[in-house]
Amino acid sequence: MLAVALGLGALAWNARPLGMAALRALIAISFGDVPAVDTTTLAAELAGPRPPLLLDARDAEEFAVSHLPGALHVPPHREPGLAGELPRDAPVVVYCSVGWRSAGLARRLMAAGFRDVRNLEGSAFAWANEGRALAGRLGARGQVHPYAAAFAWLLVPGARGPAS
Repeated sequence: MLAVALGLGALAWNARPLGMAALRALIAISFGDVPAVDTTTLAAELAGPRPPLLLDARDAEEFAVSHLPGALHVPPHREPGLAGELPRDAPVVVYCSVGWRSAGLARRLMAAGFRDVRNLEGSAFAWANEGRALAGRLGARGQVHPYAAAFAWLLVPGARGPAS
């Protein structure tokens, strides 16, 4: 009985990292043609001499709650008509809550001729869970919009902002 209780406790303790790992694997399988970048590499690039252009592919309310500093908001299902608004040779990193919507936008940007597009692994959730800087209404608190109740558990409690 104790072994079962300890096993369930370990499962609950590890649920968030396992859930994020499963989502990353699903995104990699579904969007294998889209290059990815991890949060540590992106943080270093943002501090470097030629930081990438950040595109936030979440809904407006999610963006208003918080976003990566310097990010531009691009609605997730917007067609790549924005291609005329952005330099095609600039490095671009796209993110959303966990990486699914941003991978779709990255794929569309690549099809529109952008040459250096990457999807942020774990997206805003991974960034916030690691305690990295955020901007926006609740950014100073390090909180992000949970997208939907079904996804809120993927955020550490201090990073979980209100749904709306």
